[in-house]
Amino acid sequence: MGYSELKFPDNSLFLVTGGAGFIGSNLCEAILKMGYRVRCLDDLSTGKQENVDLFLDNPNYEFIKGDIKDLDVCMKACEGVDYVLNQAAWGSVPRSIEIPLFYCANNIQGTLNMLYTLPVLLFMVMSPICRKRKEGKEIFCHLMLSANVRMKNGQSSIRSIMD
Repeated sequence: MGYSELKFPDNSLFLVTGGAGFIGSNLCEAILKMGYRVRCLDDLSTGKQENVDLFLDNPNYEFIKGDIKDLDVCMKACEGVDYVLNQAAWGSVPRSIEIPLFYCANNIQGTLNMLYTLPVLLFMVMSPICRKRKEGKEIFCHLMLSANVRMKNGQSSIRSIMD
C-alpha cells in the first residue's frame, strides 16, 4: 500500500514540524496532494524559505515560524491538530559532538515539548519476534506491535498485538 492510499477523516489537520526541510516539505506536499490540511512549524535554522513558499498559495497550508524549544510555540502549533509528524531536528553526528548541549536542547528537549503538547501520546514499536530460515527463505514467525498510550492525566496503558 502506498501512502496515497492511506485515508484519514475529512478535514484532518496535520502538523509537520521541520516542514521547511527536505523531508518535512515533501511530507507537506504529499499530505496536501491527498486533500488534507497542513500546518508547518519551522524556525528556518536548517530548513529553507523556498520550501515554505511552494505552498503559501494553498488555502489548506499554514506556516508558523517558530522553535520547538519554545513550549508556548509548540502549544499554539498543536491547537486543533489531529496528527503530528515531528521532523524538526538538526542532523550531523560530527556537529552534535562539537555542540552537544545545543543538540540536546534542540533534538531532545524540542521533541519532548512536542510530545508534551499532545493530549494522548501513542508510541508504537514493531519488531519481529523470531526469524527462521527455511529452504533459503527468511520467514517471520510473527510480528509484535507494542503500543504505550500515555494520557495527560498520567494513566498509561500498554498493549501488545501478535500477528
